[in-house]
Amino acid sequence: MGTILFMSMLAGLAQTISILIVNTAAVSVIKNSVVDARLFFLFIITIALFLFAQRYVLKQTVELVETAMARTRVRITNKIRRVD
Repeated sequence: MGTILFMSMLAGLAQTISILIVNTAAVSVIKNSVVDARLFFLFIITIALFLFAQRYVLKQTVELVETAMARTRVRITNKIRRVD
């Protein structure tokens, strides 16, 4: 559970940094009419990090929900079986 929280925070941080990079590039274009290639590569890296973290979080939460649903189904099935 702690890893899911960490990866969620990492995804949020990567998204924030990507917005910062876009804003920095926009200011650079306004001032110099040139975009720094480093900003482009940083943007690609932060987007990749964001996608990796989001994918991890999604997979782990789906697994947790499916496990909880399976336990609930088993519990309900056992209760129904005991009624007779």
